[in-house]
Amino acid sequence: MTHFVPADARRTKNSIIVYIVLTAALSSSFYLLVIHRSSAGRSPGLLILGLMWCPGVAGLLTRLGFQRNLRGHGFGGGQTKYQFASYWTPLVYPSIVYVPFWLAGYFDPKNRTLDALMHRLPQLPHAAALPVLFLFLATVGMLGSCLSALGEELGWRGFLVPQLAKVTSYPRVALISGAIWALWHYPLILFAGYHGAGPLWYSIACFTVMVLGLSFLFAWMRLKSGSV
Repeated sequence: MTHFVPADARRTKNSIIVYIVLTAALSSSFYLLVIHRSSAGRSPGLLILGLMWCPGVAGLLTRLGFQRNLRGHGFGGGQTKYQFASYWTPLVYPSIVYVPFWLAGYFDPKNRTLDALMHRLPQLPHAAALPVLFLFLATVGMLGSCLSALGEELGWRGFLVPQLAKVTSYPRVALISGAIWALWHYPLILFAGYHGAGPLWYSIACFTVMVLGLSFLFAWMRLKSGSV
């Protein structure tokens, strides 16, 4: 017995497939360039920024190709409560892990941001360095992060999440989008040194669990707020 799929659902699924293929195609050149520079011991520089914009560009192009406009991509600001939550979430969830260690004196000597701060303010005690660094990340650092992260968000949450939500349930939306989000980073983890100092399998496992967990929160906020 043939299962009938409504035309709108087929079109949505086709758009998702096109988006994934286009994201992979756009990202492939940047993967190669980033891996080449990293293997040569050179910083990938702006190549990383270009790579991070590949999902977003693919999402914009796919939406334009399928519906001839960008309605539904989440460019609106959304309600204030969601703006507040989305602003503080990236600052709060890592703080739950890092703050206790930093306050206990386990500062990472290779943390370039912290080193630069202590170099500019040599009289600043370590106990005060963390709040100052947090303030910097919450203002200037946040603006810089938005420039790069927006590229990914316009793809994963701007296009992929709302399209998936048209054809499947919220848990599956979060899992599928999270899995694609994680897999997209794997070439960098495997070949460009985008991982911690521990075993590679451990870095991949931790990263995947983190991304899948965050995808539930990010997908929920995207669908509730209607905004990237």
